[in-house]
Amino acid sequence: MYRTYESWAGFFPVQNPIFHVSQETRLFLQGSLSFTGNLNSLLAVLYEGGSLITSETMHCRRWGKLLQKWAVDVIYLIPTKLQLLSAALKESLPQVQSLFTGSQLLTARNIRDLQRLLPQAELILYYGASELNYITYAICNGADRDSRNLGRPFPGIGVTVHYSLIYVDTPYHVSGV
Repeated sequence: MYRTYESWAGFFPVQNPIFHVSQETRLFLQGSLSFTGNLNSLLAVLYEGGSLITSETMHCRRWGKLLQKWAVDVIYLIPTKLQLLSAALKESLPQVQSLFTGSQLLTARNIRDLQRLLPQAELILYYGASELNYITYAICNGADRDSRNLGRPFPGIGVTVHYSLIYVDTPYHVSGV
């Protein structure tokens, strides 16, 4: 799959305000850049001129120390890593204002744990595909949210259903799709 500069950077003005990524952002992410979500998050914060904090290790207590030391205000991690982080940290992180995540579902328990750990953060669950970029997002206000609700389409993204097939109309896709 090949992505043009426009297919990445053209979407940053759409996604970044929703994810609360700006020039002042101090974003934490962890993992390989071969994972599209990590690469997109890294490019999005650099596009804005923000700061990136990361760890090469899968050590959640170390992540907590980095989050506090660098006053991280936005987190991007997949739900499995968020579950590990929530279990490892006992003190809340009130400086975090936004958490965005995807690629897996957030359970009611995950949401409750994250609200305890990140009491000031808006929790945003997105849905997308490597070949299409982000499609929809949902704000997780409470643990009782319906996990079948995929949220609303990002601005400028068309979603239609025809004969039980879902069609996505987006200019932010890999070449040839």
